[in-house]
Parts: sequence; structure tokens; C-alpha cells
Amino acid sequence: MGDFIKNVLAPFSAVAAALLAAWVNYSVSQVKNQIELRQQQVQEKLNTLITERNVRKLDEDLTFRVYDAVMASLKSNDEKHQQAATALVDNMVSEPLRTKLLLVFGASQTTVPEVRQAVEKVLKYEQKFNMESATLQQAAAPEPAAAPPATRASPWSDWDVDIFWCERSGDSARASADAIVDALSQRGAKGRIRARLLPNSINAKSGYRVDGYAIRRDANEAAQADALKELAQRVVPSSQFEIVTSNQATRSYLSAFICP
Repeated sequence: MGDFIKNVLAPFSAVAAALLAAWVNYSVSQVKNQIELRQQQVQEKLNTLITERNVRKLDEDLTFRVYDAVMASLKSNDEKHQQAATALVDNMVSEPLRTKLLLVFGASQTTVPEVRQAVEKVLKYEQKFNMESATLQQAAAPEPAAAPPATRASPWSDWDVDIFWCERSGDSARASADAIVDALSQRGAKGRIRARLLPNSINAKSGYRVDGYAIRRDANEAAQADALKELAQRVVPSSQFEIVTSNQATRSYLSAFICP
């Protein structure tokens, strides 16, 4: 029995104890890792909440500072001061507060005439642009791919096309847009074919920011976009239009931009 305990039971007990210790250490390590992971997730969530709160606070502080700048500029009756304040409003404030603050310049008796005229021009252009954009019919479902232009009597008969020209590009861009509209009409276009002003304030917004020449199309309108590009570059020889796929999902509608 002594030999059994010494030669068999004791080594077995030592191995069992070692295995038990290893298992306990492993279990403790797993629990520790889970706790650390949970602590990390909680800290990340806390950091996100703190960041969001700080961003909101910064937005609020910025809004108050811009508002103070507007009020101070109106009290100063100084043209350059008011121009700087309107620039702050135009570029640093989101809608609908942006438009409301611009309207303050239009309504205030202390606004200098040059600033009032500039603000009224911006608001007038934006109102016209928004009214024209409201006429676009959003597609309820994807439309079948358009047939290649060569297979149709008039490839433009049932299409709406907006040719935008950038305000900053001036009269030459407007003349180019008008020329493309005329060319489409001569080729049998019966839809809503328009040359439209793209105001500087609109082009500065996310979703526009167009520079140069561009055509925007839906994913299934490649053939029609290529046909418009060919026609536009023939009408405006100095242009080179880039075709961009849009996510607007508008049926039988293309938009081109002339913003050299």
C-alpha cells in the first residue's frame, strides 16, 4: 500500500492538482478578459456619448457666436462687417436657421443697401432653384434600362433634362446651357428640358459642389447619358463632360452641369 501511494497515487494527485490549477487559472483569465472587454466597450460608449455631447455643445456655441456676430454687424451699420457676418451665416449655420438669419438682414433697417441686395439675390435664387427642383418626380421603382438612342425615333421624346449652369461661371456658361437645350429641342425632345441656374450658395452644399462639366444619371441610364454627353460636347466644343452615377432614382431624367 505504501508503494502504491508513493508510486501511483501521489503522482496522480500531483498531476490532478496541476490540471486543476491550470483550469482555474484559465477560467480566471477568461473571466478577466471578459471583464476587460466589457470595460472597454463601456468606455468606448462613454467616449462616444461625451464626443456627441461636445459636438452638440460646439454647435450650440457656434450658433450663438454667429447670432452675436449678426446682431453686432447690424448695430455697426458697417458694410464690411455685415458682409463678414452674412458669410458666416451662409457657411457655418445649418437650415432652417441659416435662411432665417439671412432674412434678418433683408428685414433690418440698419442693413446697408449693398448687403441687403446681395442677401435678397441669394434668397431669390435659392427659392427659384427649390421651386424648380420640387417639380422632379421621384421614381417609385427602378425603370427598365433605356433602349439605345439609335433604336428610337427620338431618343429624347420622353425624357426630362436639366442643364445647370453655375452662377460663378457667368454668362458664357448660361449661353452654353441654352445652346444644349436648343439642340435637344431640335432633336425632338418633348419632355421638360430646362436651362437652370445653380446658385453659388446651393453649389456649396453637400451633394453638389460641382466643378467643371458633369452629367449625372441613374445606374440604368448609361446609354442615354452617353448620348447626352456626345451631343453636349458637340454643342460646346471646349467641354469634356464626366458621367457620374447618381443615387436620386429619378425616372427618365438626366442632369448636366456647366461649371467651368
